[in-house]
Amino acid sequence: QGGGRIVNVVGAAARNPTATYLPGGVANAGLINFTKGLAEAGAPSKILVNAVSPAATRTSRWDSLMAQQAAAVGKTPAELIAEAEGAYPLGRIATPEDIADVVCFLVSARASFITGICITVDGGATRGVYL
Repeated sequence: QGGGRIVNVVGAAARNPTATYLPGGVANAGLINFTKGLAEAGAPSKILVNAVSPAATRTSRWDSLMAQQAAAVGKTPAELIAEAEGAYPLGRIATPEDIADVVCFLVSARASFITGICITVDGGATRGVYL
């Protein structure tokens, strides 16, 4: 047969743990480890395995969470969204298309020499250097 592509979606808590989200952080860090190990195992069969780690992404789920958080802290959803956007160097929240574009690249022939990596798609929000 002739290879294939696997792209895992990994939460940001994998590399940026918080005390209130330890189980999720551990699970996501484990998925990066799994991605790297599976990439090694799949390489002889030309199966490329990578991960994408998106930041907050403007979906209906995200909008719902913003509404819940706004109610809890006495702000409007628009105020919280503006605060969230201000935390990103590019000044906006990711769209599903931003993430999909990276996934489409990773499954394309143009990414035929990329395996075992995790690409952070967060508009420059991550300040650390990850090797």
